[in-house]
Amino acid sequence: MDTDPFKNRVRTRSSALVIQDEKLLLVRQNAPTREDPIWLPPGGEVNFGETSKEAAEREVLEETGLHVTAGKLALIHEFIEKPFHAVELYFFAEVSGGRLQTGMDPELTDQNQQIERAVFIDLRLVPEIPVFPDFLKKTNPSFYTGSQSTPLHIISA
Repeated sequence: MDTDPFKNRVRTRSSALVIQDEKLLLVRQNAPTREDPIWLPPGGEVNFGETSKEAAEREVLEETGLHVTAGKLALIHEFIEKPFHAVELYFFAEVSGGRLQTGMDPELTDQNQQIERAVFIDLRLVPEIPVFPDFLKKTNPSFYTGSQSTPLHIISA
């Protein structure tokens, strides 16, 4: 029997879109739905009693060592690749402290860590790397540097 707590249920995930010097903060990780490592914004599951913004801030700290302040909700993305299903919330966020480093997922053992690296990648290069979700490849760099009036985007699976 498979006891993976991430499978066969709908999860709420919260992630941060952190831009610094026209570069997007991404983590490289071994994802269970991909054969090769992928790049994605730092994020993870919202804990019971935690707001989505708090979850995004906590996940960035855990995965990258950076303290961020989550701002406006930018995107909602639904991810479905059986046996995984998640509703993902992406917030614009700004760095407020810390030091960039490759972090870890505290819910995983040292032997099962998925995160390999945390870096800022030039927005113009994002379409050329294996980044997920796919909307990141298609997003115009001006979206990330837009004003607070940037509209909310909903992207379904």
